[in-house]
Amino acid sequence: MAQITQSDYYFQFTNLKSNIGDSDYTKQCIFQSNSYPFILNSYNYAEDLIRPLQIDQETNQNYKSDNVRNIQVSRNPQQVLITKDDQYAYIRCFLSNTIEVIKISAWKIVKSFTVPSPHFCSLSNDGTKLFIASFTDSLFPPDPPEDDCSQFLIPLSGLSLLTIIDIASQEISKPDTIKTSFIRKILNSSNDSLIYFVGEEVVEYNLTSSTIFRRWQSSNYIFQSEIDNKNHKIFLTTIDSTLLLPIF
Repeated sequence: MAQITQSDYYFQFTNLKSNIGDSDYTKQCIFQSNSYPFILNSYNYAEDLIRPLQIDQETNQNYKSDNVRNIQVSRNPQQVLITKDDQYAYIRCFLSNTIEVIKISAWKIVKSFTVPSPHFCSLSNDGTKLFIASFTDSLFPPDPPEDDCSQFLIPLSGLSLLTIIDIASQEISKPDTIKTSFIRKILNSSNDSLIYFVGEEVVEYNLTSSTIFRRWQSSNYIFQSEIDNKNHKIFLTTIDSTLLLPIF
């Protein structure tokens, strides 16, 4: 059996109840974050747990059953990002307006940030900052319904927030209001001086001056987006086309 290291931990979101309206909604995705792979297993509106699992890389099986543990987190966890030094896991809890910080060596929450409708997180390329894009600039109402979310409305103001957390100090260092909405992804330039918000449009944003440089409108929903910093391009896919944006 292969040697198991700290980098062989999986994160699994365990969602025990996930009814939305009249239908069940479950989703399972496998992501890779730094040296930590993890499993995000469905959205949940009742009980939100994170389950770190040790995995044997050769057999892809649980190494030891006693390594499975549950960590209670805030409502609706949707994303995990691990710091480059493997010390902390940042948990994005969408409906609860929360970013929670888990110290991996202790497997417990050591800090919690209130961030309105956190919709996507990204680490800076140097690993010193966490960028958080909000769905809108307002907090979601507290205690969304556990079973029927058909009446849970999310108002859009045409504004979003960019929140930056300094990893070393574990403090929010910069909140900015961005004139765009429904941000689904953040793309970083190689030196993090420019970041790109991808939603119903693509917005080029200068972090130093806190200003928008350019916008690219899309008439179709943007499904996927990736940045090629070496060749200065952003690739976008829509329902019927692939787009190429020249950048910086």
